[in-house]
Amino acid sequence: KQTRLSIEDRVKIVKRLDNGEKGTDLAREYKISRSAITFIKKSKEYLIKQRSALIMCQGQTSKKRCTGVENSPLEQALYEWFLQKKSIGESVTGTMLQEKAVELNKMLNGTSNFKGTNGFISKFKKRHSIGSSTVHGEKASASKNANTFCREFIKYIMDNKIPLDKVYNAKETVLYWKTLPSKILTSNEHEDPDKESEKDKVTLIVCTNATGSHKLPMLIVGDAYNCFENVRLSSIIYTRQNNACMDKQLMLTWYQEIFLPEIEAVHNSSTEQCLLLLENAPSYPSLEELNSISEQCQVICLPSNATSLIPMDQGVIEKLKKIYRKYFLRVILTAETAEDVQKLLKSLDMLKCCHLISDAWDEVAEVVIKDSWKNIFPLYLEE
Repeated sequence: KQTRLSIEDRVKIVKRLDNGEKGTDLAREYKISRSAITFIKKSKEYLIKQRSALIMCQGQTSKKRCTGVENSPLEQALYEWFLQKKSIGESVTGTMLQEKAVELNKMLNGTSNFKGTNGFISKFKKRHSIGSSTVHGEKASASKNANTFCREFIKYIMDNKIPLDKVYNAKETVLYWKTLPSKILTSNEHEDPDKESEKDKVTLIVCTNATGSHKLPMLIVGDAYNCFENVRLSSIIYTRQNNACMDKQLMLTWYQEIFLPEIEAVHNSSTEQCLLLLENAPSYPSLEELNSISEQCQVICLPSNATSLIPMDQGVIEKLKKIYRKYFLRVILTAETAEDVQKLLKSLDMLKCCHLISDAWDEVAEVVIKDSWKNIFPLYLEE
């Protein structure tokens, strides 16, 4: 079995060839073919250029290939911005990096589908050796920020006499709705059941109040067309979006056309203001924009490094997905053979997915929702 060499190793081979060493000896040492040595020799200028680009941006020359992002204008501009913030002692968090990356991408006329994802930021930090000690406050002050937020959040509720059934949290999550258990039995001649899971994903907006008495219809974002023609499901609302991803406009639409009408219908005789707790995500509209829409609701964002407080992430979404998997596997288990499983998977459409999600959401109990707020409200009970 031949070895795939890193950029650094290939540059070393080029230098050793220039020093007069034989290609046959190098091929034997690095366990590659003689033709591979010839190709490396012809790629000399390209390899040296890529190695220099990685070093300039503090990339890893041990990488086996270079994607080009390490020396891109966006990469350089984002790193320069980070260094400027660091030089004047300002704190920089992962969320700030995401927002700045999206902003710089627009300024540089980058790709229209660039989202500044967590994966991009994680790799950016790794390329530039940015850790928790460099991105100030991202871990060190998380506990302090969480406690401070809890006290301020509870004080706001008490000062404004907001009942807990009018305190809401919304959280988006991704569901790969056709993914099978990792140990399901399939024959070798059939496709891996997880192979196409990326294109079979949906994004969900899960939202409830703190008492669990009001579960909002779940927004399901998929990429299938016309799956709800002449069909109505009370506990879900489906919309189509490229790549089934959430963006600012879609979040704004959810807030205006789903959340606000829902709370108005449930609390129409109440005079107290409602409260919506959101995570601090770059794909969401600003607080100023959301809070300018209606006086009926006040939107508050969690600190970016206090995400452990997000109620929907404390058991609600996990329970929803477990129940969904239970219903999904009941459908799959009607197949008798591995071939039948593949045929059944191909026959399942987005409408069936939405029915299963709707059934799962209906089954999530109030007690699960109440428990999800325990990281915020123990302090409230003490006071």
